[in-house]
Amino acid sequence: CGPASAYMAIGGWGETGSILGLSTEEKLQELASEMGTDSSGTYVYSVTNGLNRYTIGHDYGYYLGQDLTQALFRIYSFNSLSYERAPLLHARTAALSYYNGHNSGHYITVTEFNYGTEEVRLHDPNYNDAYYGIHYVPYTEAYDSINLESDRYYICYWP
Repeated sequence: CGPASAYMAIGGWGETGSILGLSTEEKLQELASEMGTDSSGTYVYSVTNGLNRYTIGHDYGYYLGQDLTQALFRIYSFNSLSYERAPLLHARTAALSYYNGHNSGHYITVTEFNYGTEEVRLHDPNYNDAYYGIHYVPYTEAYDSINLESDRYYICYWP
């Protein structure tokens, strides 16, 4: 899910053509190889470094979710999205209502933060159709998915 979320973020700034491979599947395999993804998943620093291979300036960093206040989460989200750098949640899925209590570690791409409705749009690359796709959730759910446990991170651009 790390390479798939990164692929979506890279696509947000129109750079998927710079990833080696002719098909989406080949490009995802290339990202997985670059990020050292194995059967146990992908490390946060590897996803971040992988994203930064495709950025021109405006690099990503990662932040421990427990260290972020809700205000910082909103600010980091806004800044990252305004620079066309879709943030990634290194989420615990139980905090997200559409997971109905299912709890696993998972990367999910944040593609919009609506300040009017206080919702975020998530692009979830889960292989399970019950969770896959585009979801709108209160930003507090997205925040809780990285804040309630000690080992979760927010990958985003910060100037």
